[in-house]
Amino acid sequence: MANQRDWRRGNHAKTGSVLFPNQMEKQTILVLQYISEILDKAGSSLNNILKVNAFLNDMNDFHKYDTAYASFFGTEPPARCSIGIGQFPLEGVCVEIECIAFC
Repeated sequence: MANQRDWRRGNHAKTGSVLFPNQMEKQTILVLQYISEILDKAGSSLNNILKVNAFLNDMNDFHKYDTAYASFFGTEPPARCSIGIGQFPLEGVCVEIECIAFC
């Protein structure tokens, strides 16, 4: 998607409240669904992701993130870097995910 960008947020567009606050697995699923929609719109798919960078508020919840992540990528996931950041500025946010994909 060279020169094409699409941004989604894990909070309600009208109220600004966080969707599924403090629920790592549900937020991970939501973000990966958003990524899938973005890639689909660009004529691509999750199968074309080369690299994922994930930022987690609490590495103690990595297993919850990993379970949700695995449900999208199966046995051959893309390269991934998962980083514990401690806390997001918006209360209740557990995960942010960015990726690089080809179309």
